[in-house]
Amino acid sequence: MGQGAAEKLEKKASKARVSVPVTQGVLNEIDSRARRLSVSRSTLMARLLQYGLEVERQRRDQLAQKIRQLRECADLIEAERLGNELGEMIFGQ
Repeated sequence: MGQGAAEKLEKKASKARVSVPVTQGVLNEIDSRARRLSVSRSTLMARLLQYGLEVERQRRDQLAQKIRQLRECADLIEAERLGNELGEMIFGQ
């Protein structure tokens, strides 16, 4: 998500409060970014969680798509390529 996407997030009342332990370095980075964006620490953390969840959903969808393509593939060379891509997505390069 680009920087402009941060402004597009809706502000809704918090439904739950959670406590998350973080290292001092992470907290410093969150505070620094929050100041640059002129938002609170909590707002930034909520946005980061939303972005992370969205990225994870997209990754899961891409993985499912590659699996479908591999299952439907009849060409052995294409199947090997898709299998390699799938392996890289799962295990890294």
